[in-house]
Amino acid sequence: GVGQLARFQSASPAHNGCGSMGTPDNPEFQTAPALAYAHVANTASAPPYPGLWGNTAVSGVFYQGALYPGVYRQQFFFGDYGQNWVRVGTIDAANNLVSVSDFGSTMGTPVCFTSDPVTGDVLYISIITGEVMRIRYTATVGNSAPNVSAVGAPSFGAVPLDVVFSSAGTMDPDGDPVTLSWSFGDGSGSSLANPTHTYSAIGTFTAVLTATDGRGGVGRDTVVVVTTAASNFPITSVLDNFNRDDGPIGGAWAVDKAGLVIKSKTLRETALDNWAVWSGASFGADQEAYVTLKSLTLTALEHDLILKAQGLVLDQGYIEVRYDHVQKAVLVTTSAPSQGRVARGAALPAAFVNGDRLGARALANGTVEVYRNTGLIGTRSVAGWPFASGGGRVGLKLLGANSSTMDNFGGGDVTVGPNTPPTIAITSPLARAFFVAGQNVTLACTASDAQDGASRLTYHWDVELHHNTHFHFGGTFETAGASFVADNHDDGTGVFYRIRLTVRDTGGLSSRDSVDIFPEIDLTPRAAVFTPAAPTASDGITATFRVRNLGRLPSNLSRWRVRAGATLLAEGDVIVPARDSVLVTVPLPTPLAAGTYAVRVVVDTLGQVTETNEANNAAMSTLIVSASVLPFQNTAVLDNFNRGNGALGANWLNA
Repeated sequence: GVGQLARFQSASPAHNGCGSMGTPDNPEFQTAPALAYAHVANTASAPPYPGLWGNTAVSGVFYQGALYPGVYRQQFFFGDYGQNWVRVGTIDAANNLVSVSDFGSTMGTPVCFTSDPVTGDVLYISIITGEVMRIRYTATVGNSAPNVSAVGAPSFGAVPLDVVFSSAGTMDPDGDPVTLSWSFGDGSGSSLANPTHTYSAIGTFTAVLTATDGRGGVGRDTVVVVTTAASNFPITSVLDNFNRDDGPIGGAWAVDKAGLVIKSKTLRETALDNWAVWSGASFGADQEAYVTLKSLTLTALEHDLILKAQGLVLDQGYIEVRYDHVQKAVLVTTSAPSQGRVARGAALPAAFVNGDRLGARALANGTVEVYRNTGLIGTRSVAGWPFASGGGRVGLKLLGANSSTMDNFGGGDVTVGPNTPPTIAITSPLARAFFVAGQNVTLACTASDAQDGASRLTYHWDVELHHNTHFHFGGTFETAGASFVADNHDDGTGVFYRIRLTVRDTGGLSSRDSVDIFPEIDLTPRAAVFTPAAPTASDGITATFRVRNLGRLPSNLSRWRVRAGATLLAEGDVIVPARDSVLVTVPLPTPLAAGTYAVRVVVDTLGQVTETNEANNAAMSTLIVSASVLPFQNTAVLDNFNRGNGALGANWLNA
């Protein structure tokens, strides 16, 4: 409370009683509570709020979400366990309590307040009922928030991981139309009902599906996606896809009983406990096996892979990699006549879902790697098992999985060693090739990998249309070959396509290649002609020439120059349309000394345009400039003969 209680003041604890406050040994003084209330209704609280009383104060949580009305945002929800209420304290910017308002009076013994990390909703525990309660805002009285169902598969795997999400089952109890939005937990999202998203980073991501009903009702559901480092699992082929008529398992299998059958192109169990060993081949000391768990029996104790079986019957020894769907864990065990059954390390936590692939790799050094899809769950050692360094057969074992369906069983020998990246090259288009608008540009490559076949590699193309100082995405493709239609996007600032290819192997290593292709442009000038045609050194001279573009796409802005030897006479910039020309008329410097000039017109002097023919960018002509001619009558008149008739005169010698 706010006051001192005598029975506390007079108490004499062994150390640091109330009298020690403010001393060097206990320098702090007590802090008054922001709010205090009594156990009885007729005692005022401090500060006084009418009707505020209770039995057990329970500290709460600040609401930091955006779904509640504004009056509740950034405010403090707290409760009283004894009186079953929840109230809201309004806190100012200086963290002072401004007011307390009623919120709920029959809240069910609230304790342990916290916030939903996704929605921000206030959560608490009703300790008497043993329930987690959520305070959710639905805006309209009588309106129900949508019921949301979100699923995603696969939810575990190595990067890059493509997850297919579904909102099937999402609906509004009131029949209101719902608007859907996905947040994938990695900064991206989608408004599609059933999007596919690629996770490129390693980590744990919470994908959130939000449904709104337009009346303030909001519902959410989440899918947790776990991504791991890329692996090269599996690297072997499918041995049996079970795509045959219904009946006994048949094929290259040795079985202990007839409880394994083909039904609807999948493998199923009809008896309680069954196993089958692949009789088609025995594999070496480094081997792997895998199977797709198309659907899982909730109560099944065993969906097992068998590795290094020492014969076609299991009593001769084998490694068992068991997925227990009840315990949500994978356990590695071995069996040998001399040892019996031995658990090899603790169980590996793993929650497989329908469509996941269970895989394992047993190596000659005794290591057993366990995989969910392409992601490594963990490893266990079977060192000490008599057959650890040898080979054997692979197979399957089921227990109590009568409603499970299995598909695409595979396995075989693996090569253990350092992984190396693929060797790749883009073969189409060629580097510095040329395109025209509307052309179908083919993308093709060669790719090989020392550990993986070409069919096991993943391909990613990025097509970028570079324009001025930025670029536009021209498409992405996830196949070894593809094509796109080229565009004419030039506005005089220049364009080209940059085509990038990334090829990744199953071990996570990648190689990259890229090529640039350019618009079909060919600039060439005509030789300059001059006005006047026979100039003198005192004349103003004009040069006229054409810049032609022989290509089928317009050129970007480029520089031309007129030179006489090393002397620059004129320069400028020009844009030339496709298969057209531009007439350039430019005055030359005045005066131009008398002489004979070899005048060279050069286009694209700054190399701004990549051309189909770079050898025709200049044209020559000759300019002859004559010396200036003085006027003929340039002296004074000696005799104008303006005198009377008679002799020529004294200034003349006349024989």
